[in-house]
Amino acid sequence: TPPFLPKAVERLRLRAQDIVDRALAGKGPGSELLLVAELAFDLPYRLTCDLMGIEPLDDVTELREWTWKGLNLLDPFMTAEQYHDYTAAALALNTHLREVVEWKRDRLSDDVMSLIIRAGDQGDVMPQDQVVRSVQTLYHAGMDTTVNQTSLSILALMRNRSQWELLCARPELLDNAVEELLRYDHTAQFMQRTTPTEYQIAGVTIPAGSQVVPWIASGNRDEGRFGPTADQLDITRADAKQHLSFARGIHACLGSWLARMELQVVIGTLAARFPGAEVVVHERGAR
Repeated sequence: TPPFLPKAVERLRLRAQDIVDRALAGKGPGSELLLVAELAFDLPYRLTCDLMGIEPLDDVTELREWTWKGLNLLDPFMTAEQYHDYTAAALALNTHLREVVEWKRDRLSDDVMSLIIRAGDQGDVMPQDQVVRSVQTLYHAGMDTTVNQTSLSILALMRNRSQWELLCARPELLDNAVEELLRYDHTAQFMQRTTPTEYQIAGVTIPAGSQVVPWIASGNRDEGRFGPTADQLDITRADAKQHLSFARGIHACLGSWLARMELQVVIGTLAARFPGAEVVVHERGAR
């Protein structure tokens, strides 16, 4: 937990800004930015490597595919074919990370991966066979979710032009804008959960031990909570931070403050430097 608390995350802000600045170097009026390939993946990937204390790969093509497919194993509605494809990708990532963990054993430091390895060796906090799985979970959580959220957030602002222009004119709204974007269209639309006890909702009794799929996106658009404008993007919304996107209680997202900071840096930088940005629509068959 300590490396992901607000004060620790804040120390990474300058590093995040440097990564974004490098990605945008040379971009000027009339330039095109491939948001995911050139920026949205690079930032969380490099910060994850920094936190883990490992060197980033020169070619991340396979890694991107493995993490994306592995994350989709959370989808309760996948086909059998998708399941086999995603499982193979998750196993490939697991194999890669086993090699990384073994490499790291000879280079232990004060980073997150060293912390996990030591915990596994001691066996009090986690068993040895959970070390690679824990690292793999952090890879998924630290990269794909933030990549997707960055894309969804920028797209939402481009589609709601008045909100983009308001953010460009009033940069002090950035922090609240990030919370509202997390509420409005979050990368994790739903999660799988198990009811620990019998639960009643809307006149229906769900037995204890049931597998349920709560729709986070639905809760974030609940008019009973966010009023009649729940379906609208409003970066001035006073209670935007009350969203469910990072879950609550024992399921609260470990990297929520890191994700917030990354989104603030990306969105804030783009709004400050490219207020006239717009989505480029290519004709079918074109790049």
